[in-house]
Amino acid sequence: MNANEIRIGNWFKHKANEWSVRNEPMIEGAIIYFQWEESDWYCVGESTLSLDVIEPIPLTEEWLNRLLFTWDSVTWSIGDCLMLSADSNDDYAIFLNSLTHGKLKRKIKYVHQLQNLYFELEEKELPIKI
Repeated sequence: MNANEIRIGNWFKHKANEWSVRNEPMIEGAIIYFQWEESDWYCVGESTLSLDVIEPIPLTEEWLNRLLFTWDSVTWSIGDCLMLSADSNDDYAIFLNSLTHGKLKRKIKYVHQLQNLYFELEEKELPIKI
């Protein structure tokens, strides 16, 4: 994980068993998910948070649903500009079709990559349902 990939609001997995920095992480079984906050930049390097203990969240159908994408039996989409389809490696290719964005195809493997691309193109955060 490179620091230059991280933007405030991105979601990641925390690999440690316990995490005392946050009061409200999203916990599913043994997995701790958290949303990167501005204060996390000050915690990097401390025992509770480092780039070594976070990992990207693979983009899955479950996460596409959480990010409010809809499935139309062919593609995943949100609004009228993003359409995602999975390739044989279960990576997602993004096709953007609108008057403002033209067409773009880019491979997306992780939730934070999709969040960053969406923010860059739409100038707003990708909504999420927790």
